[in-house]
Amino acid sequence: MAQNDTILHQEDVVSVIDAEISEKTLRTGVVTLLSGTATVLDTHITVNSIIVLYCKTVGGTPGALFISAKTEDTSFVISSTSITDGSVVRYDVIYDTPDKVAVPNLIGLSDIAVAASLIAVGLKLGVMTMNEPGMVDSQSIAAGIIVNRGTSIDVHIG
Repeated sequence: MAQNDTILHQEDVVSVIDAEISEKTLRTGVVTLLSGTATVLDTHITVNSIIVLYCKTVGGTPGALFISAKTEDTSFVISSTSITDGSVVRYDVIYDTPDKVAVPNLIGLSDIAVAASLIAVGLKLGVMTMNEPGMVDSQSIAAGIIVNRGTSIDVHIG
C-alpha cells in the first residue's frame, strides 16, 4: 500500500453511502441481457446518476457487468464482457435530488400539514404568524413557483 492510501472499513463505507442515498432518490428494476446487453429507458437519468448492478440469475456465459452508455434524460445501457451473457440483472439507480422544486399550495392546510408538505419537497417552514387558530390563508411564495431546495416559506394562519 502507498503511504497516502486510505483504508475504509465496511461500516464506514455503508454509513457514507446511506448518507448519500438519504439526500437522493432511488429506482430499482430488473432486465434480461440479450447478447450481453440491455437498454433501460429512463427519463430521469443524468451523467451524475449512480447505477449499481447485481446479477440475479445467470444465463448463457456470464461476464462482468458494466454501464456502457448513459444518455441524459433518455436511457442507459447495461453491458457484459461476454456477448453470450443472457443473465437477469437487477439495477439500482441513485438520482441526484433536484436543486429546484415547486412550492406546494399551503392554503387551507393546518400548521402540522404545512410543515409536512414543505418537508416532503425539501423546503423549510419559515415564520408562521397566527391571528387565531385555523388554517393557512396566505403564504409568502405562491404555489407553483420554482425555488431552490431549502428555501423557507412563511405562512399566515387565521
